[in-house]
Amino acid sequence: TSIELHIESEGQDLQWLLDKCGNRYHVLNNQNRSDNTQIKELLEKIEETVAQNNGCHFEIDRKILWEMKERRKAEEERAEERLKRMKKQRENIRSQMS
Repeated sequence: TSIELHIESEGQDLQWLLDKCGNRYHVLNNQNRSDNTQIKELLEKIEETVAQNNGCHFEIDRKILWEMKERRKAEEERAEERLKRMKKQRENIRSQMS
């Protein structure tokens, strides 16, 4: 389905998170806000998950959280570097055209 394609296209970080969650996720259709069954299904899924976890709810491991923050920071730094290179290339092209 389209959600699986979207998940695959989002890269390793999302795949890693899904792997850590046992490939469990829930999709809400924001276009259809009047559909109350979506919330009911989500709550049922949460209850099932908690039951499967012997009554424990989700708690993120500090190490995992730190790793996620570091990955995001590294990606932001790479994006910033790409933007700087692109701006420099534009400046070079403009100066050559003048």
